[in-house]
Order: sequence, then structure tokens, then C-alpha cells
Amino acid sequence: MSLDKLVTVWIPAYNHEQYIHEAINSVINQTYKNIELIIINDGSPDKTHEKIMELYDECKNRFKRFEYISRENRGLITTIKEIEQLAKGYYITGLASDDFYAPTKIEKQVEALEKNYEHAMCYGNMIRVDNKSNILGRVTTKYNKSGYIFNDLLFRNFITGPTVFIKKSVLNEIGGHETKYKIEDHPMWLKISKKYKILYLNEDLVYYRDHDSNMSKNSEFMVEEMEKMLNDYSDEPMYKKAINRHYLYSFVQLVKANKKELAKKYMTKALPSSWYHPKFIKGALRYLFK
Repeated sequence: MSLDKLVTVWIPAYNHEQYIHEAINSVINQTYKNIELIIINDGSPDKTHEKIMELYDECKNRFKRFEYISRENRGLITTIKEIEQLAKGYYITGLASDDFYAPTKIEKQVEALEKNYEHAMCYGNMIRVDNKSNILGRVTTKYNKSGYIFNDLLFRNFITGPTVFIKKSVLNEIGGHETKYKIEDHPMWLKISKKYKILYLNEDLVYYRDHDSNMSKNSEFMVEEMEKMLNDYSDEPMYKKAINRHYLYSFVQLVKANKKELAKKYMTKALPSSWYHPKFIKGALRYLFK
């Protein structure tokens, strides 16, 4: 067991001038020492670049390797793929430019995967914070588990993406992040879990910024991308159950978001398998009479 392997931390930065210092400082202040940090500023029109440059010298002194690239906007997935090509670590982990790490995040995950070497990836819990970093609550779920969890993940995505920590060799083997979808995490967890064990670590690892611009709150975008992803697993025994659940919960979510046109589409899809489900009935009443 080696507790000094190089860990790559990647930050794709975009328009987070008010948060980027907190993100970078949380990596600087990690208790684990052997880290390379790669930041790409994806064409931010605000002062994200200037804020990063304020910490440039400190990063150069702190990290085994520090690479910073500022260029025109190419989008999140393209930026992540670019960083994956640059990474030299044995392990790799990401950080959104508006989130920040708990101080022992990397140390705990290195230790966990070194002790459980047959696992390819590790994830844990998050703490939700507001725009001023005030704590809003803890993000965990009763569905968290370790082992071969492909079927569980096909049915629902319970992995907290910001906490994920992966063996770089496994990431290389699966080809990194999937570019055919506009969601960057769930497709990759499925590819990894199809072949490898995944480890759940019951620790609070990341502070997740909860605000209106989070991609996960874009209900129309998410439900259609999720359906596209699930349809690529239509040969799996769990597929029918997973897609029917997706139809139901997408319908309910879209009704709550008042996206009536798309909600109608998913109500039609959910009807054959879920017409009797209390959530469907409640959603249908809300759709019809709101």
C-alpha cells in the first residue's frame, strides 16, 4: 500500500470569479501533499482569469506540477477531455470552480482505495452550501453502496459526482468522459461499474455550491439526456424498469418545474407503466388543474 501516489486534481473554470479562490485554496490546503493541479479557464468573460493569476505563484510552489491554460470557450465536456489528456496522476479527481474540498478529501480517498485495491473508483458525501458558503445541509442517501453496482446505477444515479476519485488507468481504459451525452458524470459511472467495483466512503468530502445556475437544475435538459443514455442500455435486464422509472420521475419533475409541453410528452410515456402510481396520479392532477 502506497500513500504517496500522485493525484491529479482538475478544475474546469468558467465565470466563477467570486468562487475560484475558495476552490483553489481548498486544493492548496489539502493534507495530502503529492498533488498535481490542472486548471483550464474555458473562456470566462468575467475576471476568473485574473483571480486565478493571483494564486499562480502559490500554486507553482505548492504542487508537484501545476498547469494553467486560459483559452476561448469550448464547453465543459471538451474541457474535461482536454484535462484528462494532460493528467499524469495515478488517481484523478475533479473540482467544479464554484465548489471546494474538505481538507482531508484526497488523503481519505487515497487511503480508502489503497486499502480496497480491487475497487476502481471511490465516492462519498457532500455538504450543500449557499453563495456565501453557509452550510445548507448534507447530501447522502440510503442507496449508497459499494461493490458491483451497475444495476443499481442504471436504475438511479446516487453517486455524488463532485466527490468521485478514480484510478487514472481505469479512466484511460474506458476512454474518459463520454462525449455523446451532454451530461458528464452518470454515463461514466455506468461504464466503470459495468466492469469494476466502486467504493462508497461514508465521509463528507466536498462542499457543493447550491445555486440556480447548477446544470442539475435544468430539468428539460437533464430528462432528455438521461433518456438517451438509458436507451443505450436497452439490452440490459434492468432497462425496462429503469426507463419506466425515468418516465415517471421526469413527468413529476417537469410538472413541478411548470414545463407543461415536455411534461405532457412524459406523462404519455409514463402512463402505460405508472398510471396507478400515487406520484403519477398526483402529478397528473397538478398538470391538469394547475
